[in-house]
Amino acid sequence: MKNCKLTVIVTAYNLEKYIAECIDSIICQDYIDKEIIVVDDGSVDKTHDILSVYEKDGFIKLISHPNKGVGYCRNEAFECATGDFVTFVDGDDKIAPGTYSQNMQYFIDNENIDCVVFPIVFRWTSDNEDCVIPQARLVEDKKDIYKEYLTYKVSFSVCDKIIRKSRLKEFHFRENIRYEDVDANRQILKSISAIMVSDKGLYLYRDNCDSFVRSKVSYKKIADYFDVIFSFLEQAQKDMVDHIYISYFVSRWLRLNSLLIYPLFDDTQRRIIINHTKKIKLSKPKLIAHLLNTSLSLRKFRALWSVAAGDLYGAILISNTDYDKKTFVNKYLQSIEQI
Repeated sequence: MKNCKLTVIVTAYNLEKYIAECIDSIICQDYIDKEIIVVDDGSVDKTHDILSVYEKDGFIKLISHPNKGVGYCRNEAFECATGDFVTFVDGDDKIAPGTYSQNMQYFIDNENIDCVVFPIVFRWTSDNEDCVIPQARLVEDKKDIYKEYLTYKVSFSVCDKIIRKSRLKEFHFRENIRYEDVDANRQILKSISAIMVSDKGLYLYRDNCDSFVRSKVSYKKIADYFDVIFSFLEQAQKDMVDHIYISYFVSRWLRLNSLLIYPLFDDTQRRIIINHTKKIKLSKPKLIAHLLNTSLSLRKFRALWSVAAGDLYGAILISNTDYDKKTFVNKYLQSIEQI
């Protein structure tokens, strides 16, 4: 296989503490045929100065502009990419040695593979942490690829994946939205036919308290999350994924304690969120069959039944019966007062 150039796209915003370690971990990868495109998204600390040194030394291609968000930055870099394969890195994370060479080998050995998913450590703080390494497997059926996501065996991050760029002709990160990775994976799934779940290499996702994902809960974050998640599930239903996997995912997803602030939204906000849930249809007869024939708990059944009946708030309450709702909501209200 001749065309095996890899484009590594890195985004950075005010990451002077981490960006050098991130870039060094990519430069030191023993996979030779690669380009590194870094987008500085309007940093106001020393991030740009640090990256300028790498650009001057010829290690990276640097793009800089005023702050426009991760989605915009990735789209801009993707348009400039000249590689046959593409992968993404957040500027405060790190790539373990040998990750790219070991996983690019799968593409070299099998031209039918469209995407390789390699191990990832979330909330990484040190190199001494243990990581659950998946069993290597080739997944070639589209429905089975969805199952990997819906049963939490494959993450919704784009950073633990290398994708054949020719498959991404209409690929575009949504901008001005949270959780753009979820929607990106929805688009990837529309375009690919086979993925390799790898047991080689490691993506180290830093536990950065200043990161956007860990910022305060808000209506915007929850509304965006409903949007991207239920759009993903809607596409899964259109692709005829087994109802049981969709309901399994929803039952676990409803356990997010941040959903407990739902009663604080106004009528218009609630209506928008509920409309997102209407993108999927949970079948009541199938839910009953799940309850009788599988290990589905009664609580999960009641929560899913509430979603099927259009009672989202009831589903949230049922799913979080063992959570201290009052304490969580009070903390949220206090955080608003401090803004």
